[in-house]
Amino acid sequence: MTRRTNEVRSEGEAIEKEMRSEVKAARKEAETAARDIVRAAEERAHAIVEDAEERTRRLVADAEERLSQIRIEREAVAGYFESLRSVLQQAEEITADDD
Repeated sequence: MTRRTNEVRSEGEAIEKEMRSEVKAARKEAETAARDIVRAAEERAHAIVEDAEERTRRLVADAEERLSQIRIEREAVAGYFESLRSVLQQAEEITADDD
C-alpha cells in the first residue's frame, strides 16, 4: 500500500510539475502577445497623432493664406471706396462751383 501511495504521489507531483510548466509557458506567451498588441497600438496611435498634426498644420496654413487674401481684398475695397469718395467730392465741388 505504501508503495502504491508513493507511486500515486510521484505521479501527482509529475502532473503538477508539468501543469505548472504549461501554465508558465502559456503566461509567457500571453505576456508576449500583450506586449506586441500594446506596441502595435502605441505605434498606431503615434501615426494617428502625427497625421492629425500634419493635417492641422495644413489647415492652419490654408486658413492663414485665406485670411491674408481677405485682408488684401479688404484693403483694395477700402482703397476703391476712398477713390470713389474723392471723385464724388470733386464732382460735388464742380457742381457747387457751377451754381
